[in-house]
Amino acid sequence: MPKAYSMDLRKRVIEACDEGQTIALVAERFKVSASFVNKLQQRRRERGTLEPKPHGGGRQPLLSPAHDETLRALLAAKPDTTLAELRIKLGLKIHLSTLWYRVQRLGLTFKKNADSGRTRT
Repeated sequence: MPKAYSMDLRKRVIEACDEGQTIALVAERFKVSASFVNKLQQRRRERGTLEPKPHGGGRQPLLSPAHDETLRALLAAKPDTTLAELRIKLGLKIHLSTLWYRVQRLGLTFKKNADSGRTRT
């Protein structure tokens, strides 16, 4: 996500506009877009401030810290649990890769089931 322009730049842009320079000229001078200059003037008119809007938040993660503890407990109790079984036990509708990345990020590992790997006698 791009960072908001500094307040110093915002003030200099508005001062240049107040001196009578055109939006296109101000945008070129400060290496910003004309729409930024226009929106900055609009924000000052409507809200009386040059401050950037606060961040909107974004999407909330599907796996919470409580799920992390549950994952740790489930894998400690039965280390050869599959991702599909973990997903069922958590009761979530998430993609297996989402679950895998979380397990990996937590530093948890899966123990291979020795019985399932043997096909020949």
